Amino acid sequence: MWNDAVVLIERIETGLDSLRQPIFSEWETFALCNIRSVSRSEFYQASKTDNRPSLVIEMHKYEYDNQPIALVNGKRHKVLKTYSIDFETIELTLEEVL
Repeated sequence: MWNDAVVLIERIETGLDSLRQPIFSEWETFALCNIRSVSRSEFYQASKTDNRPSLVIEMHKYEYDNQPIALVNGKRHKVLKTYSIDFETIELTLEEVL
């Protein structure tokens, strides 16, 4: 059922450097998913709020733990929104980070 892969990335502040700026560590979680394209109506609705959704992925709900970044096909994406499809499945709408 799951044909694609995604790496979910969580950034955790681990301390401060000498200039008192935060230092972050990244924790990666691998998960299987299905990748879909964004519907035309969703794309235009999001563009009204200056968002540019590029992908929608479906995955098991228990594998997602509110990670803000997803790595899909070697590109980083920001999670714009989530939608619970049913008891086991969640849908993540992603925006490519340049």
